[in-house]
Amino acid sequence: MAQFYRIMRTITNGTRADKPTLVVATTSTGKKNEFSLLLADENWTVSFVDAFIPDGSSFTPPEETGASYRENAQIKARALASLLPKTGEYFALADDSGIEVEALPHMFGVRSSRQYDGSTREKNEFLLRDLQNKNNRTARYMCALCLIEVQSGEEWMFYGSLDGKIAEALSGDEGFGFDPLLIPDGHTRTFAQLGSDIKNEISHRAKAVKEMKTFLQTYIKKGKND
Repeated sequence: MAQFYRIMRTITNGTRADKPTLVVATTSTGKKNEFSLLLADENWTVSFVDAFIPDGSSFTPPEETGASYRENAQIKARALASLLPKTGEYFALADDSGIEVEALPHMFGVRSSRQYDGSTREKNEFLLRDLQNKNNRTARYMCALCLIEVQSGEEWMFYGSLDGKIAEALSGDEGFGFDPLLIPDGHTRTFAQLGSDIKNEISHRAKAVKEMKTFLQTYIKKGKND
């Protein structure tokens, strides 16, 4: 496994001591924007892995060698948890997500972001190319979240999925990944057209985060009452 950080340090980021800190293992701008909105809660503060890297140092994510979304989420969350303080209330959170296309059963899934080379737009165009002359355009987004309480080492998994279909052409400017192509069931426009408000209500990641938040709110309140 590649080093999660090239440089390790003692973490002191001024987080309020009266709230747990939820640290998310992503540097993706799109995911950071989504997680900032999805994870907002009065019971904890939210931070991201790059906030814990010294200025001028480089960041190397762990290799995603798992055979499932679950395994890859665990790889990333465990790598992050191993570097966070064992004192204080820290939770490490990582997701692994992807798109699955029925007409292309041996592609995508856990390899979604690595299936094609090129820019995001080029990857969307490559998917359209591979679906030429195929009538079945059924697809789904999948997400697995791994949450680790750093001090105890306890782990929990949460999941979400969203069914839809691949559009005939790219449409919309919002979102990231394959959002310009994925039309959620019950809608006639792509995620990139629908915008973040709707996506953050119905997406695969939104469903997994909602389940996680319900659990974590109860877990934190139980700890305070013990």
